[in-house]
Amino acid sequence: MGRARKAGPDLDDWKGFGRVDKSDLLGRVERFADDLESAWKAARAGAPSFRKGGRYVSSVIVAGMGGSAISGEIVADAFRYALPVPMGVVQDYELPSFARRETLVVVSSYSGSTEETLSLFEDAKRRGCRIVGITSGGELKARLKDEGLPCFDLPGGIMPRAAMPFLLAPLVEVLERAELAHGAPLMDEAVAVVRRTAASCGRKRPTRVNRAKKVALALEGGTPVVFGEGILRSAALRWRTQFNENAKVQARDDVFPAANHNDINAWGADARSSGFRVVILRDPKGHPRNARRVELTKRIAFKGAAGSVSEVEAEGEGALARALSAVVVGDLASVYLAIRRGVDPTPVDAIVRLKKELAKP
Repeated sequence: MGRARKAGPDLDDWKGFGRVDKSDLLGRVERFADDLESAWKAARAGAPSFRKGGRYVSSVIVAGMGGSAISGEIVADAFRYALPVPMGVVQDYELPSFARRETLVVVSSYSGSTEETLSLFEDAKRRGCRIVGITSGGELKARLKDEGLPCFDLPGGIMPRAAMPFLLAPLVEVLERAELAHGAPLMDEAVAVVRRTAASCGRKRPTRVNRAKKVALALEGGTPVVFGEGILRSAALRWRTQFNENAKVQARDDVFPAANHNDINAWGADARSSGFRVVILRDPKGHPRNARRVELTKRIAFKGAAGSVSEVEAEGEGALARALSAVVVGDLASVYLAIRRGVDPTPVDAIVRLKKELAKP
């Protein structure tokens, strides 16, 4: 992990956070549960009608990139054992060949101007897929309106990666309206659990009793490697991308049990492993064999080979609550790490520059 040009404040000096976090991204993350609750209410109250014709749904695809895509990954993992049909995420320009009339394609772009997502929208139209949109505006909203297609309207002015609650809630409502899952009780529980989790990790909670701050400090000076298991696979991915965008550090993500078939072999054999900082997301309701695998991996691979090993246990009864409780700890940890490094977590200059270059003829 590269060193910041200027070290940030101590994590218990929360009154000084504004010197680094100039747009108060931390405050947005702390309000995750409030945003999720309002987004859920809006999705329920303002859901467009998209069951006209009663067409059979053979599969569900979330078409989107970045912050829009990770919401789809979280929902797909959380509902993995409840959905009667496959659900996946496509981050590209074209849909897979199985996409057809019976495929429900949820085209999700917070800005409404994401190049790849607009291409996926046109591909879904050509294939005759059922289409539902989720956006705050832009070209996507205009195209959906022109085609007379249903759209969930999101509030504007939020950074896409911080808009996860607003992007995720409509996805759950889509599954409910399509009669593929009963998401309401899971969402209600998720709001309550995430509220408790965020409060326990907020800026005013001292480091000694704050899991997110403890993890951020453990990651200083190294490269985060985040492991998930089962339904927390996408939560680990979210942790990695939040470290990329917020803390501006390289990071990796992996998943159990797959990591035991390849990754485990490199830890003791590669001296660079000592520069890694391991985070393991634990699911208390996950498969018991994965729990055994994690303990053995800590002893066989990580002991003496990794700079540090932190563990974060998901909370809640339902899969969605457990996934989002892990997500919010990671979101907070990524901002705390940015603050410690003296790096403003909000700007994403390289992404902005790339988009400008791509827009040139």
